[in-house]
This record gives sequence, structure tokens and C-alpha cells, in this order.
Amino acid sequence: MYQKIDSTNDSLINASLWTITNEYGSKSHEEMMIHTENAIKKYPKTIFIAAHQLNCNYDFSILAKLLNKYPNLFADISAR
Repeated sequence: MYQKIDSTNDSLINASLWTITNEYGSKSHEEMMIHTENAIKKYPKTIFIAAHQLNCNYDFSILAKLLNKYPNLFADISAR
């Protein structure tokens, strides 16, 4: 939903309905990742569930780095 709407988007069918832009002040995916990591780091005794793989299905290495770094982070693989 943060990626461009074209043939490289794995959710092309729904992309036009779920596209997020910063037109109304929404944060970019990169900014959301920074906020998420800061929260996970700040509250190490809290269990965090990365719903929908933190929307990192376009690059699982982003999620993998966070999962390796924070033992209090778990990934959820449910569909949107």
C-alpha cells in the first residue's frame, strides 16, 4: 500500500483502494518503521505483534532485521 501502483506491486488489485500518500500528513512507510522500532526499543518488556509483517512483504529483510534485533517482536502472517 506504500508502493507504486504497477505490475511490481504484489497487491495490484487492491492497491488503488489502499494506497497511502502523505497528502493529508500520513507518514511514509520508512517513517512508520522508525516510529515502530522506537516503540519496540523503548518498551522491551512489551510483546509487539507485527501485523501483516509490518507491511514489509515487498522486502522481508526489513522485518527480518527487526525480528533478529528485538526478542519482544513477533510477526503475524494474516492477510489484510
